[in-house]
This record gives sequence, structure tokens and C-alpha cells, in this order.
Amino acid sequence: RVYRAGKHLLALITDIIDISKIEAGKIAVSIQRFALDELVADALGEVELAARQKGLKLQVDVAPGMMLQTERKRLLQCVLNLLSNAVKYSEHGPIQLTARADGEQIELCVSDHGIGIPDASLGRLFQPFVRIESPLSIAAGGTGLGLYLTGKLVREILGGEIRVASRFGEGSRFTLRIPRQMPPKTEIDQVGESNGT
Repeated sequence: RVYRAGKHLLALITDIIDISKIEAGKIAVSIQRFALDELVADALGEVELAARQKGLKLQVDVAPGMMLQTERKRLLQCVLNLLSNAVKYSEHGPIQLTARADGEQIELCVSDHGIGIPDASLGRLFQPFVRIESPLSIAAGGTGLGLYLTGKLVREILGGEIRVASRFGEGSRFTLRIPRQMPPKTEIDQVGESNGT
């Protein structure tokens, strides 16, 4: 119990620090070229034990060798957050991760057959400390910051967008769309300065 409580506290502190850095414009950006399927494999490795313990299958459809040039660490953080949520809030059915190229964009989707999200909660989903109330969400724990942080990383660091479609009691589908090639950091800084940020 002490170990689980410590991990929970560390996750909360890390999320708060990352959010603070983004809002202060102080988060480090390191652009790398990498294959998306390798990043997905890293994310799956972090959640496969928890999925196996719950009897959940992980299904992946990502073309090998699909190259990106972006902030690898932050994209991995986003994918891992979405997969972790899918595992936490599911009791049956496969969890599916798909990715495809769409021109200069990459579209990555994580779908589950979990508890789903009520329509009334969808508008608050990417706000801080918002959690869906259900017996499963209480048992799963969590900080209520994961999706808020993921949304900020996708929009403000990766230059993309995130969408969600869900039916309460049936499951959810989160979709990330980001540029395949992120502009150099100097260009990001110039955009921020021209916008008065």
C-alpha cells in the first residue's frame, strides 16, 4: 500500500510540475526523428502487465517504419496516458491502438470498451482534476490531471489537436492529430513571441 501510495504521489507531483512548466513557457523541447511503431511499442510495454492482469487484450495497427520528427518524450507521455486510462477504466473487451498517415499529419486513436463518459461530462473532460464518477473510477484511482496534461501537450507542445467520442457504459475513443514534422524550436519561440506570449 505504501508503494502504491508513493507512486500515486509521484505521478501527481510530476503532472503538476509539467503543467506548471507549460503554463510558464519553460518546458524543454527536444525534436527527434523516430519511427512511430517503436514509440508505440515502448508505450505498450508500460501497460501490458496491468492489461494482462485484468484479462484485457491490446490490439495494435501501426504501419512499421512510419517516421515522425517531433518531441518524442512528450508524444510518448500522451500515448501512455491514453493507454493507461483505457486499461484503468475497462473491465472487458480489447483496447485498440491504431495510427495512420494523413498527408502531413499523423492520426493516432486509442479505443476501449470501458465505462465511457456521460455527455454532460464531455465538455469538462480536459479540465484539471476532472474524473468520471463511477465505482470503477473510484477503484482505479488517478489524479484527474492526466487528460488535462495530455491536452496541453498535444495542443501547446506538439502543435496538434485531441478529440474524444464516447458512449456512457460502452467505451471511448480518443484521437490525436499531430504534424509529422514539428517546426524547429526557434520557429516555435518566434510564433509565441508574435502572439504576445
